[in-house]
Amino acid sequence: MNRLSEPFNYDKDFSFSNNQPIEFWDEVAKNFVHWDRMYDKVYSGDEIYPDWFKGGELNTCYNVLDIHIKNPAKRDQDALIYECPFLKKTIKLTYYQLYEKVCEFSRALLNLNVSKNDNVIIYMANTVEAPIAMLSCARIGATYCTLFDGYSVKSLIDRIETITPKLIITTNYGISNDEIITFTPNLKEAIEQSNFKPNHIIIHNRDDGDYNANLTLKTIIETIPTIPNTLSWYDEIKKFKENNQSPFYDYIPVDSSHPLYILYTSGTTGNAKAVVRSNGPHLVGVKYTCRCMFLNDEVNNNNTNSDLIKFFSHSSIGWVTFHGFLYSLLSTGNIFIMFEGGICELNQIKYQLWKVIEKHKVNKFFIGPKSIRLLIKDDPNAEFILSNYNLSSLNTILVGADVVEKSVANYIENKLKKSASNIYGQTETGNIYLFDFKKSNRSNVSSNSNSSGSGSGSGSGSGSGSGSGSGSGCGSGSGSGSGSGSGSGSSSGRGNIMVIGQPTPSLKSFILSEEEEEEVCYNNSDVGGGNSVCSGSSSGSDSGTSSGKKSLNKNEIGELVFKLPLPPGFALTFYKNNEQFKKLFKTNLLNMEKGYYYFSGDLAFKDQDNNFTIVSRSDDQIKIKSNKVQLNTIEISVLKHPLVLECCCIGIKDVEFLTVPIGILILNNQNNQNNQNNQNNQNNNPIELKELEKEINMIISNDIDNHQY
Repeated sequence: MNRLSEPFNYDKDFSFSNNQPIEFWDEVAKNFVHWDRMYDKVYSGDEIYPDWFKGGELNTCYNVLDIHIKNPAKRDQDALIYECPFLKKTIKLTYYQLYEKVCEFSRALLNLNVSKNDNVIIYMANTVEAPIAMLSCARIGATYCTLFDGYSVKSLIDRIETITPKLIITTNYGISNDEIITFTPNLKEAIEQSNFKPNHIIIHNRDDGDYNANLTLKTIIETIPTIPNTLSWYDEIKKFKENNQSPFYDYIPVDSSHPLYILYTSGTTGNAKAVVRSNGPHLVGVKYTCRCMFLNDEVNNNNTNSDLIKFFSHSSIGWVTFHGFLYSLLSTGNIFIMFEGGICELNQIKYQLWKVIEKHKVNKFFIGPKSIRLLIKDDPNAEFILSNYNLSSLNTILVGADVVEKSVANYIENKLKKSASNIYGQTETGNIYLFDFKKSNRSNVSSNSNSSGSGSGSGSGSGSGSGSGSGSGCGSGSGSGSGSGSGSGSSSGRGNIMVIGQPTPSLKSFILSEEEEEEVCYNNSDVGGGNSVCSGSSSGSDSGTSSGKKSLNKNEIGELVFKLPLPPGFALTFYKNNEQFKKLFKTNLLNMEKGYYYFSGDLAFKDQDNNFTIVSRSDDQIKIKSNKVQLNTIEISVLKHPLVLECCCIGIKDVEFLTVPIGILILNNQNNQNNQNNQNNQNNNPIELKELEKEINMIISNDIDNHQY
């Protein structure tokens, strides 16, 4: 009997998944994924290293492309759309066209003896060739690692020596923030200095007319240094055709646990970690989450044009959000729109992104909160956007990869008149862990809506994606959030933060104290959701004294943790660093069900309606005397001042207060004339900095009533 809700009902699926998690994921996996060999066991292994769908074999590329090629209603439907405003270029690929290109490149890879168990580095721009390379690796069973386009030579060397790729796939240039960035100079130097040398390097030379109308671009491209002995993307495809070989229309099934990709975290909380994600669990997880979030029947591949999700994201191929969205949307027969260009400058956000939405009739749009903050200051009533672009197709704007304040949600819902939702996930999780699932069947909201009901996301990943930096990829100089207080778990100033929503079905989520506490252990059937005792006790007995982290009450700020086992799709391990991976998990927690818990590194609280809100990264706070203050609490208050464009708050040592916060500001409306006046007469400053300081401190004092700075 099918016990999954149809259509999706959060409460039913959550109850089913928590009461019978094995049966739940068994039903999801059998309903939503094509298996070449059915698995023997749904779940085995241990909590930290689970073996989901053991004995099963599948191919991710088949589940993303081939199943649609066999469907006459799907094969000629758009699958992937590429937009680059700087080059004035649009590329549309139907499912069949994408399938053909992937099969062609798969043959080229096989001819270079790239096969299952080989690693491939993809260091490319945000062009269609990047997902073609990713899907080709998946088709032949190779494991790929996509790298962010901003890596230094040192970072590239580290990744080459760690991943030891048989092949590196790169490109000559890309577009970022309306500037030309080159890939080969740093890569050439990195390979020369690296102790590991790949067998081959394939370069996609973008010289096929991209720059015909741009002489500056043409001049720069012609001076880009080449890497010796590289192979041409186009020549490798041409070779096999000249040898009368056909594209690789077959595919190679792999074990469910076989690595699909390796992706580096953003490294904002220490050294970047190489997250390994496996094929079967990842595909099961993202297909189910897509169903939960968007409430169409796309998981059964029966969606009509009116039901299609046309999803637009500016995510980089180096972010986990790109991978999650790409696989979830294509595997469910929808449309993914990727973007190459700038999203850090106001003009780019104001003129380029909304034009893409209008052009392709986008209905779901993912954007970083920093971009919305810039619009709030420039176009506070969204008059320019609404008067210049037809956004009637758009019903949902998702924000994430940074803590998000309510003003962002209010702008989306009350000014743009669209539904605002937030996603929370990390590079480690590989999937959405918190979302307002109960709201997901709602599209437009009334103009008098005062609350978004949505939330904020943060994480150690990229991303999405999900890094603790801004989701726009421009950094987190204006990170936001709220929550401060005296002692562990107390809070003030929360009114500025968006509420996220509920955990994904099958997740057991808790808020724990940040510091070790001592407590007498006792038996309590209401603690931890089951018959549990204080598991911090070394003896595990029903009584005694134990120290450890403990579960907090509602509306108390602490670290967000998840009980193991985690849903399918969580990181398999950190590549070549199992010991670091195991440090993510802890046991012996006070008054909690026995077992291991994943510590997210994010501070959060759960409200009276059991909705979660992310406050900040756990290391993004300071202690002023005995009071803990989240730094983004201060940043969000400072950003309220109309003269402040960007803000970053850091803590410095202080003898009396232990630590005190200082703010680094970028001011708004500082035109060239004002700058000239400043140079001519230093005493004639158009902005009275002392007055500005006073006004900003007043805003902070009003928002954070426990502290005066």
